[in-house]
Amino acid sequence: MVLDWASSGSGECTITLQDAQQLAVDAGFTPSRWQVQQHEEEIYVGEVLDGKRQGMGILLGKGGHSWLLYVGQFSKGRRSGLGVAASSRGERLAGHWHEDVPWGPGVYTYAQPASPGGSHGETGGAASSSGAAAGARWRLRFEGILNGRPQGKGCMTWSDGSQEMGRFDGNNCSQALDEADDISRVLAVAAENARSARAAAEAAQEAALQQELHVMRQAQQLLDRIALFPKEQM
Repeated sequence: MVLDWASSGSGECTITLQDAQQLAVDAGFTPSRWQVQQHEEEIYVGEVLDGKRQGMGILLGKGGHSWLLYVGQFSKGRRSGLGVAASSRGERLAGHWHEDVPWGPGVYTYAQPASPGGSHGETGGAASSSGAAAGARWRLRFEGILNGRPQGKGCMTWSDGSQEMGRFDGNNCSQALDEADDISRVLAVAAENARSARAAAEAAQEAALQQELHVMRQAQQLLDRIALFPKEQM
């Protein structure tokens, strides 16, 4: 690019946006990779590289019958790395993600049922006067190996305080195992991954709120939609 300063102040300005960006780089300014992208029912606020989500970011989208907020790391346009997801129904998941799928040891917190014995609960005994079955219990939390859902060794914690350890295929324990059967090691890794995921999500939130005004405002709007870190932590 050549600028003819002798003709300054006359004629049509032909400098392009690319030229302006290169001038900023030459002057020592690093352009922000943070952008706002919207596609159908998805809104993304985060770092972008070659038009794809790459680095830290915040994603709000429709997941089944609820809205899903994810805050954390992205790679090649997908949720990959450490991150935390929360749904408008109250579910939360903290751990490692691989190509948009929760993968490996992590912690998943179930939504509280509208009534005991709901979609992820069990019932036992006669119905109480409130309409809920007496002795009903429901799943609170799964800690263990995930592959889009509980898939492998882990521990299911129930609303009555009881725990179920074993190999899981979805919500169901297909094989009961002793804590000594490497379950304790899996639980330790799941807890550590969840802590690291929350730290990554907090870093992404902090970075988003330090960007240019329009990016910061959009990020704040997404974060206000769903509570990522409720008072009662996972």
